Amino acid sequence: MKNLNEYSKNDLLRLAGSEEQLYSVKRYMIEDGKGKGSSIYQVTTGGKLQYDVAVDNAMDLTNLSYNGVNISYISKNGSVISPYAYENSGNIFGQTFNGGMLYTCGLRNTGSAVVENGKFFATHGRIHSVPSENCSAICEDGKITLKGYIRETELFGHSLELKRTITSEVGSSKIIIDDVLTNKIPEDEEYMIIYHMNFGFPFLSPALKMWLPENIETVPASEHAAEYSGRETEFTMPIDGEEETLFFHTSNDKGEKKLACVRLENPELGIGATVKYSVDTLPIMAQWRCMRSGEYVLGIEPTNSYVMSRTKERENGTIGMLPAFESVNMHVELEFYDL
Repeated sequence: MKNLNEYSKNDLLRLAGSEEQLYSVKRYMIEDGKGKGSSIYQVTTGGKLQYDVAVDNAMDLTNLSYNGVNISYISKNGSVISPYAYENSGNIFGQTFNGGMLYTCGLRNTGSAVVENGKFFATHGRIHSVPSENCSAICEDGKITLKGYIRETELFGHSLELKRTITSEVGSSKIIIDDVLTNKIPEDEEYMIIYHMNFGFPFLSPALKMWLPENIETVPASEHAAEYSGRETEFTMPIDGEEETLFFHTSNDKGEKKLACVRLENPELGIGATVKYSVDTLPIMAQWRCMRSGEYVLGIEPTNSYVMSRTKERENGTIGMLPAFESVNMHVELEFYDL
């Protein structure tokens, strides 16, 4: 059978009463639970791929399935947490982290919570809890395109605007995320960002194979992680109480306008996936390997930092800096295929 993108538009109209029979983007609202009031775009590409985009959570991806098989990790907190459940006065990240296929971290802190000059910077920052503005979704010319603006601001302080565009071609099993981050004040601004992509069961299992990008250097983030050096790409069944491990894979091609690629394949499910990211603006890939029961997850996390908090990144000389009124572009792709 041909893929949908191999048919002409007229042929598809002959075959289906409505395009919604084949592909669609629909908006709905959650009416109860922790996500009450949250708006969701649900995208069906017609290429075995379906995913949800949380409008009120930085247009991050929550549930995602390929060919009817769940791919994303959802934490015990649930798939969608309303931004009104967040507080910036205390460290409640563990109570509000939903996981999901993509959880954007930043823009002014990643890693542990920290206090600087009397200001509290929460674990992994605030951006995921910021609702998008001027958002839109359209199916046109063989593409499904979602757009939105996420603004992290403060009176007499920073003004960072993230313009997010999410695109999938009709009939494809690929998601393209293009972000433009702009500093909208006349002073330089520090920034940090993580594309925290979370793979869960059944895609994650001992059968999962993983290939790291070419031309990288790998460093464990802790003594415990160092015990797994050389085994970063091996996965077990869940283990009660198992400690998480974190590795940093730094590209030797940083600064070059090219895409690094992580490849994942589960032969038992017959499903493969690739994560590609722009190494000129995301030179580091953090790998979160958590085999703990109930928190069974593989995190693939393109980033511009070493996830140490803004204070330690500054001391380490690895915090990002965005000049006044300038922009930086980040590009991430997620694609699935049959083995």
